Amino acid sequence: MDLKRRRDSPEEERFSPFPDEVLESVLVSLKSKKDRSFVSHVCKDWYNAERWSRTHVFIGNCYSVSPEIVVYRFPNIRSVTLKGKPRFLDFNLVPPNYGADIHPWLGIFASSYPFLEELRLKRMVISDESLEFLSQSFPNFRALSLVSCEGVSTDELLAIATHCKNLTELDIQENGIDKLGGTWLSCFPEKFTSLEVLNFANMQSDVSYDALEKLVARCKSLKLRTGSLLQDLTGRQYVQLEQVLSSLKK
Repeated sequence: MDLKRRRDSPEEERFSPFPDEVLESVLVSLKSKKDRSFVSHVCKDWYNAERWSRTHVFIGNCYSVSPEIVVYRFPNIRSVTLKGKPRFLDFNLVPPNYGADIHPWLGIFASSYPFLEELRLKRMVISDESLEFLSQSFPNFRALSLVSCEGVSTDELLAIATHCKNLTELDIQENGIDKLGGTWLSCFPEKFTSLEVLNFANMQSDVSYDALEKLVARCKSLKLRTGSLLQDLTGRQYVQLEQVLSSLKK
């Protein structure tokens, strides 16, 4: 982190009371979001240091801040956690067309965070083109988590499987899945081996057993959660999948 080049003025650099090495040492040791927030209020130097060194941002309410403000405040983000609709959505108390569309955020992130690696969404609306756009806009993308999101389709999961060559985590929980096709698992490239977490335990759709078995065999560190899928397998398929999983644990 080159803080000297990122000070707001020559005077600020000249009269800075804290050496860059001190700021870096302090910030590296801070893992708590609250602690980093407190540090940013110490003085302007510490504000700038925290601003440029932050790589993860948590946004508990997508209505509380605009994506433009986020990218201005934190220029070097690699990981974003974003929550949308309020929790009482689970009780059908949120009116239709309430918002929380992820696509405008992705457009801003694509221009400002080209090295984004991780996106975790909860109660957001996923439009038809959102995951397709994500899969082709961030070449280093590694982790996608979708929890209680709307509009997710297996066609979009197909785009993630096809284009995200470095994917290590795909976590799909409690989402309303449209277009329940099972071919998306077969779209991971034949040489794809990086996946470490695959969770579709709550996904009520067809799944290609053959594609899943091949994926498990290739990804040696994979932790798999399939929910009711194992209940739908034939005896022979169940034994084969168990054998593959057992071989990975050895």
